[in-house]
Amino acid sequence: MTTPALERIDAAAGAADQLRHWLLHGPAQQRDGAEAGGVAGAIDRDGRARYVYGEITGYYLHWLAQAHDQTSGIRADCAQRALTWVERRYAAVLPATRIMLIEAAPDWRNGAQFFFDLGMLAGGLAQVHKAGLVSVNAGRLRGLSDALPGFLDQQGRLRAALWAQPELAPIPRWSTAGGPFLAKAASRTLMAASLLSLPNTLVSACAAMVDQVHGLGVNSGIGMLHPTLYAMEGALTAQALAPAPLRHWLATLLSLQHSDGSLPEAPGDTGVRRSDVIAQTLRMAVALDVDTHQPQTTAAIDRLADALVARVNARGIAFDPARDPDQANVWCAMFAEQALRAYALTRRGLPCGLRHDEVV
Repeated sequence: MTTPALERIDAAAGAADQLRHWLLHGPAQQRDGAEAGGVAGAIDRDGRARYVYGEITGYYLHWLAQAHDQTSGIRADCAQRALTWVERRYAAVLPATRIMLIEAAPDWRNGAQFFFDLGMLAGGLAQVHKAGLVSVNAGRLRGLSDALPGFLDQQGRLRAALWAQPELAPIPRWSTAGGPFLAKAASRTLMAASLLSLPNTLVSACAAMVDQVHGLGVNSGIGMLHPTLYAMEGALTAQALAPAPLRHWLATLLSLQHSDGSLPEAPGDTGVRRSDVIAQTLRMAVALDVDTHQPQTTAAIDRLADALVARVNARGIAFDPARDPDQANVWCAMFAEQALRAYALTRRGLPCGLRHDEVV
């Protein structure tokens, strides 16, 4: 194995530190106002959040729970702010999917509630509770716990979305049609099952989804890489993990890599090159401990890290710098921080410190 240059490892670790500082001290989490504690999806050039919503707040809680270092005080403060926001917003009824903080056109997502969003939020709450950062009182989250079982259809399978006005639902897309990507939210719902006292029917459906996706190991029919990686991340939490199918799946994704280290949004797509997809793929490679004795695989993983490092700056990381360089994307920052930190540790011959149930 060719040892990566020390400069590459240091650059990855430095970029991870920069993203961590931005996530803990920057504009990602609202510090005041009506939505104090909520976590943004994107930050404009002037440092203002465009919107907050449950899915990303769930990611943030999950990220806070696994960020093992000497920042436990600030992590606990951030977790408490987020919990207070969730208790206020999900006490009885569910808020809009995206709560806009700036004037904007109506968002089609606000016509529905999504199992993915609520599952990630439930899992994040369970993880910060388990980590001892905060104490979660399930009785204050009835809106959330009561809503989750409603995503079971008559056959006891998970539905992706529930529309307030089904007749006005838009043309189905991957996020509304359902499929293997739901394994990620299902795995996080399982993490929260005991905390929120969820019914056995929902627990069984979530477990079945995770097991089903874990057994695929091939292209599931999802053309886009982002939801495909969601499916893999959900399967990664399977208790009896057999990594070979997921490694095969990962090899298929790596075969699509561009020369600059980025990946397409879908096979054959020459447009958007998403930072979250790069980070998810790098993180999956580290978590699966892929065979780095193969020079071609090692080089592909190093290119993923280089591509991410090149996108990190003092303002965070953009969704796609070529298309919107002034937008800082919060979930991309969390994915990239995890990926680069774990990558740097493994390249130094140290445990990556990222358990399968800690992948944001």
